[in-house]
Amino acid sequence: MNYSQKKFNYKEVIIVILFTLICIPKVNLISFAGESAGLRIDDIIILASAFVLFFKNKLIPVNIDRAFLIYYLFVFIALISYFFNRVFSDEPSLFYVIRNLEYFIFFVAGTLLANPLKLIKFLYTYFVIQVVALILQYFSLLPSFSSTNGLIFGYLTGTTGGPWEVATTLSLSVIVILDYLLLNKKYKNAFLVFMFTNFIFLIVGQRSPIVAVFLVFILSIYVRVGIYKYLKNVKGIIIFLLAPIIYYFYLIYQSQGFLFDPYDSLGRFISIFNSTNFITVFIGYYNYIDVDLADHIITTRYSRIPIGSWADLSYIDLSLVQRIEKWAYAIKTFVSLMPLSIFIGIGPGWSGPSLDSGILRLFIENGLIGAIFYFSFLYEVFKKNRNSIFIILILLLNMVFIDVNISYKVMALFLFIAGVFFRNKDFMNS
Repeated sequence: MNYSQKKFNYKEVIIVILFTLICIPKVNLISFAGESAGLRIDDIIILASAFVLFFKNKLIPVNIDRAFLIYYLFVFIALISYFFNRVFSDEPSLFYVIRNLEYFIFFVAGTLLANPLKLIKFLYTYFVIQVVALILQYFSLLPSFSSTNGLIFGYLTGTTGGPWEVATTLSLSVIVILDYLLLNKKYKNAFLVFMFTNFIFLIVGQRSPIVAVFLVFILSIYVRVGIYKYLKNVKGIIIFLLAPIIYYFYLIYQSQGFLFDPYDSLGRFISIFNSTNFITVFIGYYNYIDVDLADHIITTRYSRIPIGSWADLSYIDLSLVQRIEKWAYAIKTFVSLMPLSIFIGIGPGWSGPSLDSGILRLFIENGLIGAIFYFSFLYEVFKKNRNSIFIILILLLNMVFIDVNISYKVMALFLFIAGVFFRNKDFMNS
């Protein structure tokens, strides 16, 4: 009797293991002072996967692709920036350089996926896991999993490290799902998923993903269907959903005289548009502060003048106030180290765990050369498969106000999806 034994497929094993890491909580084994991330079990597993990929000639292929080369050059510039800027400050961290290499393992794993349609199943799975976790956390039936503070009840994070991280990963996964539904002419399903996802974003209290998904979904509709045709197909369900929502807000206004409480998620969203003189305040605060340049050592992260002690900013959204302070010091330090900073930045990790703008962080910490390599990598992915434009736009729109480019969960998921698009040029064409 002959028994056929299935050949061991290392590609499938690595894909499943790394995708599982994206889905499960991250917990530090060893924490580092001043950082939200430390040494995790994930790091050990990713390192083992990297060794396998290296010996299988997948990490550095013999005929290396331009995208691989460009990304490695981006990491190399970050490394150069780190060593040069350590002369001026103790704040750049090698940790952030290593993380960029670690994230890239997920891109390589994505290129191994033989059947790209499995990505849709993966993303549905991820979406369901996060939504279920958020619902349980909302009712305090499940704790959030903080890298630094352990288990916390009453904090909506899914299986990620924070509300902003779960919202951004959901925006990445849902835009691929929405695009897939549009391709399959499931227009009403797409609208329902879109509305439900935005409801989740409001519950979590995140605004950037709402704007990102809305804008990119509109673009997807325009490209795949056409705006008029889509609205014609879903007009019934739009009326069915929007009529009670409008009536609900009418009752709120009648009872309390205003629609949005300034402290809830909708109120915080609206407050951005009511924040006046943001640019004027930023320029005034920027001119008021100065960096501490003593013996050529810059130490601005821990010697700042709090913006709240400088002026009354009650008329500006709190998140914008925080960004004024962080951005002003980052740009001031960048200018103080010119002209070198123009080319290689002020060092990866200078801004610490949060600068509240991934795009600004990219230019400030990695300089013009690093930023060019980063955007060139994204362009290489787009050239291979133009349908990747939707996930790239979601990433970039979230990067305007969130440091998603240093987030483990966000970048792992984005690069995994990007890897699938990169290696399958016809994926999502029809």
